Formats: sequence, structure tokens, C-alpha cells
Amino acid sequence: MPIIAAALLILAAIIYGATMLYLTVTAEFGRFSGVAAVVSAALVMALFISMGLRRYRAIHGVTIKGKRTLKLKGTWGEIRIDANQKSGKLDLEGKTVLFIFADIADARAVANEKTWQLELLLNNNNQALWSIPMSGGKEARRWTKILKLAAAQEL
Repeated sequence: MPIIAAALLILAAIIYGATMLYLTVTAEFGRFSGVAAVVSAALVMALFISMGLRRYRAIHGVTIKGKRTLKLKGTWGEIRIDANQKSGKLDLEGKTVLFIFADIADARAVANEKTWQLELLLNNNNQALWSIPMSGGKEARRWTKILKLAAAQEL
């Protein structure tokens, strides 16, 4: 019930703001300018909402058929994170490791000369440190954030 009240309050504030914007601009520059100002403000709000949603989905994944997974494939192999099961799978150059989020000790993006790598430190495994090649710094930082959220059980 509080969510519905908050949504109605936000909707009322948006309508009030659009009305005040329209009246202020119309009084100064005319009806066409008032409509243009309201439409422009709506487009800017839609842009910010879509950017925020895209950033959220890039980190937290998208739910498809009841599964919320994030995966990255490359010539080196694949890393797959299942946020609902709180587990992951890493295939790196023929070696496979299954892990749960509690096994993640650390993740960090490392720049080596011209290449980027994601260093994943896992507890309770034969091989603790895994160096995963990344295509760039942005991708390495994104996966570092994903794995740190997974380690904190916040993904």
C-alpha cells in the first residue's frame, strides 16, 4: 500500500511540474513554446530513466524464463553467473570450475600493457587465482563490479 501511495504522489508531482512549466513558458513565449518545453522535459526524463534501467540491467542481468543470468563468452572460454541460484561457472582454456557466491574472495580488473584481465580469487578450489582475459577496461570493470556484488550476496 505505501508503494501505491508513493507512486501516486510522484505522479501528482510530475503532473504539477508539467503544468507549472507549461503555464510559465506559455505566459512568456506562447502556447507552442509551452508545449515544446513540456515535451522536451518529458523526453529528458525518459532518457534518464532508460539510461538508469540499462545500467541496472548491465550489472544485475535480465530475467529470462525464470533465470537471471549474466554471461560472457570469448575465445578463452566462458563465465556464467546465475543470480537466482547464487552460483557461477567458469570455463577458462579447457579448465572448468563451479563456485558459489560465498567462494568469491576478490575480483579486480588489471591492466597488463595493452590487455585487460579480470583476476578472480576463489576460496575452496584447487586453483585459487583465475586470470580471465577481457576485451577492454570497461568490460573488466563491469565484471569486477558484478563479481564484487555477487561476493557480497547483493546481486
